[in-house]
Amino acid sequence: MNEKPLADVPSLDSLVADPGKVVELPPEVARTLLIGLATLQPILIYQSLRDTGKAEAHAAPERFLTVEEVISQYGLTARWIYRHKKQLPHSQPSRKVLLFPEEKLQRWFASRKTG
Repeated sequence: MNEKPLADVPSLDSLVADPGKVVELPPEVARTLLIGLATLQPILIYQSLRDTGKAEAHAAPERFLTVEEVISQYGLTARWIYRHKKQLPHSQPSRKVLLFPEEKLQRWFASRKTG
């Protein structure tokens, strides 16, 4: 088998300048380029959004609380949580998993506080 050495991987600049070169690439070189691009893509997206202020909005993903965490933070019982889950902001990715978006849950409880 006559494989091209890794040094023969063309630069991204050269491929962007002449996309027709891509069809001439051996499969192993195409795989090497794809792996490199897949690794760089999320970082490049983040960098491209940095100046617009959008990156900060995406930097902190929403935090979800488990039933046990809601019990300890709010002093509730598991029975109360399951009985009222339809009124609470929640996500149920499977039958056995119940998650609560932390910020939405805080706002829900804050809106129901009395005097």
